[in-house]
Amino acid sequence: MILRAENLCKRFGARTLLNAVSFQIDKGSVLALCGASGSGKTTLIRIISGVQAFDSGSLQIGDQTVTADQPYPRALYGKVGVVFQDHNLF
Repeated sequence: MILRAENLCKRFGARTLLNAVSFQIDKGSVLALCGASGSGKTTLIRIISGVQAFDSGSLQIGDQTVTADQPYPRALYGKVGVVFQDHNLF
């Protein structure tokens, strides 16, 4: 198991953007993240990478259970990294 999310939830005020999202990614598998605009895809990626905190649920990367910590410990696990699209880089 590379990544496991169980019942991840994220709220912005009264709006619930992610509600009980659960999945597991095993070594050698592929997982697609599809959905309409505003459905929470980017929020989920931001939570996995540690850029954004989740409100409840659990996240496991490899054998490490992570909380709403800074993104750099997740990169140290050697499993998670993200590069956001930014048109202003150059």
